[in-house]
Amino acid sequence: MKIYRIAEDESIKMVPLSSLRSAYDPNVPLDKLREQERGYLDHLKENIKSNGIIYPIQLIRSPKGELIVWDGMHRLAVAEELGMLEVPIKIISNPY
Repeated sequence: MKIYRIAEDESIKMVPLSSLRSAYDPNVPLDKLREQERGYLDHLKENIKSNGIIYPIQLIRSPKGELIVWDGMHRLAVAEELGMLEVPIKIISNPY
């Protein structure tokens, strides 16, 4: 199932969703996110079904070189629920 639509931007790449599992912020467990923000996630799910993922998941590189999700935990949770295999990502400069 491919559900995405993004602007053409060479810095945006499509990657397997499974490759981002280690990039999830451990301080934001997806099961708690799903439980506490169900209404918002349901709304976002309908939006992504209709329009695709418009804004890529933004990742930063930790001092150890690991990729960490900076923005997009909700989109990742919905992508998993929808069974998406790939998601758009963009690696950004660490804002700190």
